[in-house]
Amino acid sequence: MFVFSIINGFQKSAFYSDTLSNPDNFLSNYLLILERPYYIPALVLLIPITGIFLNNKIGWILIQSYFFFLIGNLIFPIIQDFPPFSNLIISLVVLFVLILLIVLMNKKSIRIDTYNIKKLSSNNLNLISILIGITLVIFVALIKN
Repeated sequence: MFVFSIINGFQKSAFYSDTLSNPDNFLSNYLLILERPYYIPALVLLIPITGIFLNNKIGWILIQSYFFFLIGNLIFPIIQDFPPFSNLIISLVVLFVLILLIVLMNKKSIRIDTYNIKKLSSNNLNLISILIGITLVIFVALIKN
């Protein structure tokens, strides 16, 4: 998925730079590409990929914050404009799966054996993960608008 989002961003930025580029000024071409958020999905996908390779508290926070980011991106469009019933059911199933993944990450065997996180510190780390996830949702929403 990460590779596909990089390729998609490259194709969109290549098309954008071909149509609006100025062959005389390379700096303006670079700034034109930076104006469009084509590489944001690839940067967001780096969060859980990095977390998978780090088997410590930071990796756990990164993976959890990505799940909270996905929940935020799922809930805000539902609140903004109420979808048809079939889309609502699909959204609720995805929301249930994401919550299930968060519960599995907080399970004692995964939390202690893999990431070496005690019960008391897991609450603080969950709060940090929620804050990072909400910050990412707000950041992406600001970039889109």
